[in-house]
Amino acid sequence: GWIFASPRLSDIIVRQTDQASGQPFARGFLLLVQGRYMAGLIPQGFIDDLLGRTDIVEVVGARLKLKKTGKNYSALCPFHNEKSPSFSVSPDKQFYYCFGCGAGGNALSFVMDFERL
Repeated sequence: GWIFASPRLSDIIVRQTDQASGQPFARGFLLLVQGRYMAGLIPQGFIDDLLGRTDIVEVVGARLKLKKTGKNYSALCPFHNEKSPSFSVSPDKQFYYCFGCGAGGNALSFVMDFERL
């Protein structure tokens, strides 16, 4: 099974445990990568629950200087060089999108792309 082992989204670590005893394997720590590199190992329900408890504005705002623009937030895109903000974060949709380079996704994909995981 998998156990959530860290409360910070940037340190999402899960630990593989022995099904019979519940004890962690000696070398069972793995980094959660939204199923891209560990397909089938992380249950989609776990990822969905994690995203449901995460505020994308808080996650992105901890890494970028966000400015409130109407109901959304904007910033300079961290994924390409630009002089005027084209990066938008929607708290209602829990989604980010850059109108300059086309980067977009949810809080987990932002952390993965920003931290180059």
